[in-house]
Amino acid sequence: RKNSTVAREVEVALPEVLTTAQRQELAHALAVELVKHHGCAVDVAVHQPGKDGDTRNHHAHILCTTRRLGPSGFGDKTRELDDRATGAAEVARWRERWAELANAALAKAGHEARIDHRTLKAQGIDREPTEHLGPSATAIERRGQTSQKTLNQAERLAERRAKAKAKRLAEAQAERLSAAAAPRPPPVPPPPNPTPQAAGGPGSPQKQ
Repeated sequence: RKNSTVAREVEVALPEVLTTAQRQELAHALAVELVKHHGCAVDVAVHQPGKDGDTRNHHAHILCTTRRLGPSGFGDKTRELDDRATGAAEVARWRERWAELANAALAKAGHEARIDHRTLKAQGIDREPTEHLGPSATAIERRGQTSQKTLNQAERLAERRAKAKAKRLAEAQAERLSAAAAPRPPPVPPPPNPTPQAAGGPGSPQKQ
């Protein structure tokens, strides 16, 4: 079909502390596993940071065919990556596998730094996630202007913070109402006064 998808792209960030050869080896390792698991053809392009951008932005673009490649050419589609029942799980599995490969490469190179594929919430980190601007918005920002994408991100961030604040206030109000409505235990009566003993009663000294 004229509107068919013939390839899908996987983009990964490469650790800046690795050498050029180590980053290439790491990207190639992921590509090999993609080929072995899905049987597709893969093209890898390792990119250096732009001269005017973030000098840490080492990354790789991995282009995978949507059909398996065999001795007689392209065959069935790799639908496990598109299927609603399996697609999300496959992507999550590859994210985890990429973290394993990257951390193994970092350890092999003698670095203590590690990456974590999990969300900030899953890691227990209380901060807003950053969003990738992309080349067009980045070019606008480099000219000293504010891109529409940055404005949209700021608006979404303000909305999330407002909702989080409203949720905290509602939870605090609910706790106060619950505490006010809770039955209070009956007051504890004071202990009775001790009864004075009559003279000559038990415990009194006896005359001889």
